[in-house]
Amino acid sequence: MKPNPTPLVLVAAAVLLTGCANLFHADFESGIPGQPTIANPPGPPAGDSISNGPADLFFVSTEDAISGSQSLTIREVVPSLDPDSNQIVFRTAPINDADAPIYITWRGFFPAPGGISVNIGFLGKSFGNVTFENGQIRMFDTPVGNYDIGDSHTVIVSLFPASQTYRFAIFGDATLAQDFAQADMAPINGTPSNEGFVEVAPTASTAQNRVYVMDDVTVSYKEPKG
Repeated sequence: MKPNPTPLVLVAAAVLLTGCANLFHADFESGIPGQPTIANPPGPPAGDSISNGPADLFFVSTEDAISGSQSLTIREVVPSLDPDSNQIVFRTAPINDADAPIYITWRGFFPAPGGISVNIGFLGKSFGNVTFENGQIRMFDTPVGNYDIGDSHTVIVSLFPASQTYRFAIFGDATLAQDFAQADMAPINGTPSNEGFVEVAPTASTAQNRVYVMDDVTVSYKEPKG
């Protein structure tokens, strides 16, 4: 059964999707159910893109849709598969201001216990990693909070390139003990210095029916308001 987002979640998501400062946006409404996401999301901004992983692990679905009629379903992989090839990557349009704060947001939920790992890179460097697994949230493998399985949440990651820090926030049925972290800032080979990416990979599991549902993925200069 699709969870009903809290009013705070709806406000945060609705505000972020307004304005014209987006560097990336995908709501998965234009995709074909059961098929991979569209490589070039329709609508502004121009120049953003999606690099889809294996079609049986990353696909558009009407089941448990969070917003609208469709969402992205991420299915967990079996341990024998190569984790580096089992990921979906959201790439931004060109970034013109290397010092301006950037805000990443998405909505999601786990219908059952499961896990995903989110890597964030901007301007050719690694910013951070956030992992959701079996109700626990970790930043760089350090436990920082918890979320309720089966209930929706909105995630906001704020990047501050000038101070080389980032802030993590989650709205909905979740708790967070730590929200600031020093960015990694390690160079990433082969990554353009004028774009950013959000890389999402499922954790390994022998239970292939475990999934994460994701929607309204946005990267923007515009700060979301709670």
